Amino acid sequence: MQTFLKVASITPREDKNGRPFQQVSFTELRFMGDREVKTGNTRTRNLWSSTDEIKGDNLYGQLAVGDLVAGSIQTFNTTSFEIDGRSVNKTTVVVFDYENPISYANSQLKRNNACVVNEHGEATAKIPSFKAAEEVLAVVAMEAVEAGEGEDLGF
Repeated sequence: MQTFLKVASITPREDKNGRPFQQVSFTELRFMGDREVKTGNTRTRNLWSSTDEIKGDNLYGQLAVGDLVAGSIQTFNTTSFEIDGRSVNKTTVVVFDYENPISYANSQLKRNNACVVNEHGEATAKIPSFKAAEEVLAVVAMEAVEAGEGEDLGF
């Protein structure tokens, strides 16, 4: 069975820094031989332009409505994270065939301090703990102030 993503819509956008991106809506299609099987799965993914400092998505500016792209819509169990005040432990992402699905999902989850878990419930990536980093910074700052060096560090 082959899985493709059909481009349903493309909306040009710009982030707060003026970097262009496209919000692309995909519908998942599966083919068994010559027969198309619609899955009903639809998801949106942002495709980013390149800048001098940041490499963008390969497909930015390359797609048109109706195009088929090799890829799929995948759902993963994750470590718990919050969205709009509710606890979530799953994520669904649009993944192209040339991407590692778990790595891509983890890259999207890191802003939520979460990651994909494997079939044993084990994290598949290190989860950065901003709270732990803040605690370490507070200890370093306090030690610097106590040693009389805090002013040099801006504390």
